[in-house]
Amino acid sequence: MLNHLEKIIFNALNDFLVFGGYTKIYLKRNPSWLNIFVDLELVLRNDCIFTNSEIQIISYRCASSRPRFTLFICILGEVHNLLLAHCYCTYRELFYRNCELADSQWKVQRAVNDVCYVLNTTFWNLGVFASSKGLMAGSLLIYMSNGDVINYKAPSFVPTNFTYIDRFETTASYILLVEKDTVFEKMLSTRIFSLIHENIILVTGRGYPDIASRWILQRLHREHRLAIYMLTDADPCGIEIMLTYRHGSLTQAANGLQLTCPYLKWLGIHPSDLKHLRIPTEPLVLNDCRKIEFLLRRKYVNTGVRQELKILKYCCRKAKLDNMSINKFQMFMCDYIINKIKRQIVI
Repeated sequence: MLNHLEKIIFNALNDFLVFGGYTKIYLKRNPSWLNIFVDLELVLRNDCIFTNSEIQIISYRCASSRPRFTLFICILGEVHNLLLAHCYCTYRELFYRNCELADSQWKVQRAVNDVCYVLNTTFWNLGVFASSKGLMAGSLLIYMSNGDVINYKAPSFVPTNFTYIDRFETTASYILLVEKDTVFEKMLSTRIFSLIHENIILVTGRGYPDIASRWILQRLHREHRLAIYMLTDADPCGIEIMLTYRHGSLTQAANGLQLTCPYLKWLGIHPSDLKHLRIPTEPLVLNDCRKIEFLLRRKYVNTGVRQELKILKYCCRKAKLDNMSINKFQMFMCDYIINKIKRQIVI
């Protein structure tokens, strides 16, 4: 990796000395659904063959691409230093180091993605990480490569530098993944570990999942054969988040195998359950209806999920777990979650 990086830096600088501002760098445009396919494991993958329309050329001579070209060369140097020192940093740290070249963090993220494309690798292999936001609690110890041990007996954040994880130690029977941190906190306050009578790992990505949470879940499932049950709101956003954990995302399709759990079991809340559950509901808004149509157009969505989306569209009502009182939520955990897991009523 380091030799490849140094060769690219040398060639880029040498070309710049010879050709000046005419030096060109070929980059991939933002990912598109047009070059996405689904493999046998139903994981979203990025087609490695790109057409001319999907390749973008930047050069120093072109005024519109000069800032991107300059930042790209600068990030190459930053990554080189990280690899030499065997250390890591976050996107935020990179942004503060280069704020004179980038007026927003997303431009730094784009530059890192450009470097990843040129080197054909992932940002975490370059020592660059996004700040983690996921939370975990339960029967889990994480041993880091520097000797640190993270005990999740009390809830704690997932480690940002997830590739520095040496190994996991757990006696859990399965993983219970919840969509939101509010539900995560409710479960802890209602003593979920005592109610279930089993060792489990409780996880939340706090909405749309971060890379660290997805990577750790995939590794836990692969190394410890832990089933993953997911609880979401009965709404289009909750279903989309579940599909992201299961099949991957458009932006990370190139790294789908490392970030997906295709055998994840959707526990609920299923829209078809709303007629039996006495929980508050609210009408769908226009954006909800649009998202349902968008999800129904995705070919990898299986029959069960597709049917639930159609029910949601037909009944025009959604339900959020946050709207339940503590007492009702405790009953919901005993009657709905535990029974569904025992009877394997999942999609």
